[in-house]
Amino acid sequence: MYNLETMEDNIYCIEKEDSNPEDYLIYFKDYYLPIVGGKAFLLYISFKNMLNQKISEIKLINLLSLSKNDFIYARQILEGIGLISTFKNENNYLILLNPVLPPSVFFNKKHLCSALLSALDNDKKEYERIVNKYKIKYELNNYENVSASFLEIYNIEMKKEDDNKYRISLKSDNSENNFSFVIFLKKLKKNSQITPKMLKDSDQEKIEYLANLYGVNEEEMARYIQMFFNLLDKEHPINYDDLEKEIIKNSSVCQIKLNNIDNNKTKKIKTNNELIKYYQSITPINFLRETLKGKEPSNFEKNIIMMLSNTYHFTNDMIVAILDYALKKDKNRLFKNNIEVYSDALIRNGVNDIYSLLENLYNDNSIKEVYKEKNEIANEKMKTEEQLTLFDYNDNDLNVVLPSDDDDFDI
Repeated sequence: MYNLETMEDNIYCIEKEDSNPEDYLIYFKDYYLPIVGGKAFLLYISFKNMLNQKISEIKLINLLSLSKNDFIYARQILEGIGLISTFKNENNYLILLNPVLPPSVFFNKKHLCSALLSALDNDKKEYERIVNKYKIKYELNNYENVSASFLEIYNIEMKKEDDNKYRISLKSDNSENNFSFVIFLKKLKKNSQITPKMLKDSDQEKIEYLANLYGVNEEEMARYIQMFFNLLDKEHPINYDDLEKEIIKNSSVCQIKLNNIDNNKTKKIKTNNELIKYYQSITPINFLRETLKGKEPSNFEKNIIMMLSNTYHFTNDMIVAILDYALKKDKNRLFKNNIEVYSDALIRNGVNDIYSLLENLYNDNSIKEVYKEKNEIANEKMKTEEQLTLFDYNDNDLNVVLPSDDDDFDI
């Protein structure tokens, strides 16, 4: 059940990556300065303040109040630690400033970590204090990387006149909103005394959200609003909690006691069945993208995935199997009501894994055989290297998992 009064169904937790350019001085102070020393630090800051400028070596040495030997040694320290690169022709030096490494990179380079520990006189407590300061504070184990890729946002076309050049253009928004608020208002006005002026902008947002979430069309939503509209309450004329309960009540979902499955993530299992391997190798959203040949699934289709995950608590591989079955059964179309019927039947039959799900959907002898043998497969030693392999997710489908603390800062 979503809190529609506050629209708190999606919560954004904002964290910061450790490679922000503005942090370079903090990083430098904490784990570069002990290694390079004050003179090299002064030279690096001077270089940063003189970007795109020319200055003679003597003038720069006098400006920094350094001896020539100190200046050259400080420059070489910066070169050795990787903070600058120096190039020379007949009369000129070209200094290229390299970025200060963020903690996640610095503390995974053994030579830099060793140099820092040595610069701290092998004071392990001080070293651990610095390391702990920059350990990643957030965990991504329970998150899936849903960031859009470049190819999802941009079209790339080769120019006909030149095979080595490409035209890159931003894709238009191809998301589909299956619910029309304008048509809804017409239906509402036709069948009731409720006028558009009685609804606020926040009401429109909540109505559209519920309609797309549960697949309610304009006429049905008009009927629901008419049922739950209180003309006497000018501040909050619609009770959205009761409205949502009524929508759920009229779906077949509420008739079943849901067997909650602990985790929606697909679990790695040993299997020789190619169909199960495929279902485990792809996420539901990528399965639909593949089925639609790269086209982005509509909001309606995404809401079906959300329903199978949040309402029925099916794991990802089970959701893919249900979508695949529904597409085959309904001639490459997804019908929410039909998928609810399939899902309700699965719940009634106590389905709780991919084996029993396929057995119930297809009633196929080969699937039954796999299901009967699953315990033997799990306990029996595999005879070949292929059988021993756990079938991993594709990289794009993995929940992004940070390395353990020890791995992050391995010396």
